[in-house]
Amino acid sequence: MCSAPTLAYPRRYRENIVDCDASEIAAGAVLMQKDEQQQEIVIQYASYTFSDQERSWTAMEREAFAIVWAVSTFRSYLLGKHFVVRTDNSAAATLKLAKQPKLQRWAMTLAEFDFEVRYRPGKWQTHVDALSRLPVEGNRSTDSAIEGFPDAASAFLIAYDQYIHPSLP
Repeated sequence: MCSAPTLAYPRRYRENIVDCDASEIAAGAVLMQKDEQQQEIVIQYASYTFSDQERSWTAMEREAFAIVWAVSTFRSYLLGKHFVVRTDNSAAATLKLAKQPKLQRWAMTLAEFDFEVRYRPGKWQTHVDALSRLPVEGNRSTDSAIEGFPDAASAFLIAYDQYIHPSLP
């Protein structure tokens, strides 16, 4: 993640992968594709800071929202193509089967997309976990630019460093 190339241009013929995660304070997402050697390469990073009301949601609701928000954020890359969403919350992987009205509405929002949700253990989701743990005031839009940082990649590196080394300032 920290070595070149950090970001790559998207290729229409490659399958998209969306990794997403939510913490108590924020959601993070990474859009990726596989290159010729089947290595996952990052296309875009994104993060979203929860409002006070959103922070009161259950973990399932925050994780489900992270999926809806990530797919909406990367919509221009995903619409009209099959893609995979990976999450570390096994309950969120069943979003399409939800019984709660809020989750059903979110599932309907995703109905226009051709995707599958796969559970992926948290130890393989550290890149999005780091993005969901650094709250940035004012980051309330679905735009991936993060205020106060030169770009989303820089924000990711700072968040990841704080996640790996929590005792450092």
